[in-house]
Amino acid sequence: MSVSATLSLSTLCKELATVQGKWFKIGIHSGVPYEKLQEFKKEDYPLAAVFNFCLKGNLDEPLTWRSIVNTLKCEDVEEGGLAEALSKKYCQEEESTEQVFTKEQGSLPQEERSPRHKGEQ
Repeated sequence: MSVSATLSLSTLCKELATVQGKWFKIGIHSGVPYEKLQEFKKEDYPLAAVFNFCLKGNLDEPLTWRSIVNTLKCEDVEEGGLAEALSKKYCQEEESTEQVFTKEQGSLPQEERSPRHKGEQ
């Protein structure tokens, strides 16, 4: 299961149910415009509205588990414990993939490396 495949509205709402009351701060730190957040105040579940807005590609940067973890760690939100749990659950795979790629790339036989790498050892 890839990190991006698990980033759905239902998963976000389930994983972040304990921080419903911090939806406005989470929205601000996620890059949701203030005017949009004012509209979400009328919603029954404003945190779901925030994530729905983000998942539809309305932000400059895509919403990722890493960006959610960083938002939870910020001093306005102060949810470091939840951030750590989500990081372990959803962000480790991404980091492991990067490490494996680096390791495999370094182990390629010299003749299989691109000419740019031939002089590097």
